Amino acid sequence: MSSTNDDVTQLLAKAQSGDVAKREELFRIVEREMRQIAQNFMRKERPDHTLQATALVDDAFLKLVGTNESQRWEDRKHFFRVGARVMRRILIDHERQRAAQKRGGGIQRAELEPEMIPSRSQAFDDLLALDEALKKLSEFDSRQAEIIELRYFGQYTINEIADLVDVSASTVKNEIATARMWLSREMKRGTTE
Repeated sequence: MSSTNDDVTQLLAKAQSGDVAKREELFRIVEREMRQIAQNFMRKERPDHTLQATALVDDAFLKLVGTNESQRWEDRKHFFRVGARVMRRILIDHERQRAAQKRGGGIQRAELEPEMIPSRSQAFDDLLALDEALKKLSEFDSRQAEIIELRYFGQYTINEIADLVDVSASTVKNEIATARMWLSREMKRGTTE
């Protein structure tokens, strides 16, 4: 393990114990890589998305280090794996809030006939279906779910994922293929129910 990895691991522990100076130092060290992860996520978002990569990094960092004192970090890899998952959750929550605002947010609602209510966009429905399927997959096989999140949401390469998850590249490829088939079946099943 390199000294940078050791430094990040030590800073994570100190930052989480409430040391504000160490938290700021940690942020300076991990910000660039977190921004790259955020930009990978944002590439898959609609062009008029109101959440910027910088805000996504800031929100994720606060959730990772600022508020969850029960979370213990194994090492730098663990931090970034969880960070990618947190960013995905933030984006999904942001889309849910946007959809709620689109439907009137906190405005008092009047009863409408079902045919008068516009349907949600297909992209949003697909995102929610994928999120639900990933939750089910993580209960069934957490490693496959994590690999899918890293590959398709975090835009990591096969080799980067293999390094993060500590498996071979061929195992990552096999897990992706298996998980994609399972997710496809699960999402199709979800639309027919």
